[in-house]
Amino acid sequence: MKKVLFAILSIFLLFSLSSCESAKEKDRKISEALLINDYDKARGLAYDYYNESDKTKFLAWSMRISEEENEDYLSNVLVEPGYTWTNDGNYVRAKGKIRNYGKKTISYFEVTAKFYSNQSGPVIDSDYTNCLQDVGPGERKSFEIFTNADPSYKYMGLEVTKVSVK
Repeated sequence: MKKVLFAILSIFLLFSLSSCESAKEKDRKISEALLINDYDKARGLAYDYYNESDKTKFLAWSMRISEEENEDYLSNVLVEPGYTWTNDGNYVRAKGKIRNYGKKTISYFEVTAKFYSNQSGPVIDSDYTNCLQDVGPGERKSFEIFTNADPSYKYMGLEVTKVSVK
């Protein structure tokens, strides 16, 4: 009876040890998913590995995955041609639209206006606006930046500088 019990316990212990992955191995698998931009897989692995056992590590991975996904998606959201800007000496007003050329909905974006004294000169000032409304694939969203002016503002450029994928 002792031998049978010992054999069953040994088999159970061996099975348990062989199915356990080290934290290093788990982190490596999540990192590999990130390297190939498979954010859903990375998110799923982080959830499976750490949601119950280590909430701090799960939250850290979740934040990193979201940051990388947002950074990667940024090139899909652009300021549409045809934006306008006016400088009355006191205030600058820039109006335009962004367009989501990607396949995912964004829930947040920032547009930054950069001001120059000449076409090739350095940026002399900047300001931004943001929006917390969803913009689906192929959709456009209007924005406006209203800021104090400087007489040296002769040129302006606009770019989407931050997005959050929903």
